Amino acid sequence: MRETGNCDGSRDKRHLPPTYNTFGVMRAALSAFLLSYSLLATAAPEEWRDSPRVLSCAPRVLHAGDTLRLSLGPKHGRELSVTRLADGATFMLVIGAPPQDMVQLMTPDEFAKVKSLSIPTSVEATRWDGAEVREPIFTRLGIYEVSVSEVFESERGGFYCRVHYAGAKR
Repeated sequence: MRETGNCDGSRDKRHLPPTYNTFGVMRAALSAFLLSYSLLATAAPEEWRDSPRVLSCAPRVLHAGDTLRLSLGPKHGRELSVTRLADGATFMLVIGAPPQDMVQLMTPDEFAKVKSLSIPTSVEATRWDGAEVREPIFTRLGIYEVSVSEVFESERGGFYCRVHYAGAKR
C-alpha cells in the first residue's frame, strides 16, 4: 500500500499497480531521449571566432613584397586557408585530404604543432573551386581572411583573422 496526501491534508491509503512506477520511469526516460534528440537535431551551426589568443595576423595592412606573420595559439587546428573576400576565392594552404597533385605548405600534423608561420605575399596556392590550378593569392586589393580549423569540412568552425592587402607601396 502507498499513502498519498489529499488537498484537505488528510491521508489516503490506496493500492497502486506494480507497473505504475515502471511506467513512470519509462515515460521519464522517453522524455529525456526525445529532448536530447531534439537538441542534437538543432545543434548550433559552425562557429567562427576572431580570437587573437588562437590566431592573429600581422601586419594588418599588407603590401606587395611584405610577409604575413601568423601567431598560432594552442589547439589552433590542423588546416589553414586564405579567402579573398571580394570574390570569395578560397586558397587551401594546409588541408587533411588534399587533391593528389596539390602542393601544401606543410602536413596537417606539422601545422598543428607550429606556433608561428610566415607567408610571403608572393605565395601561390591552389584555389579551392575545382580548378586545381596554383595561382598567387594576393592579387586583388581588399580584405583577406585567414582561417584555421581542425577540419574545415566538419562544420565545427574555427578561428579567423583579417588583413587588408593594399598592393604596391607608395
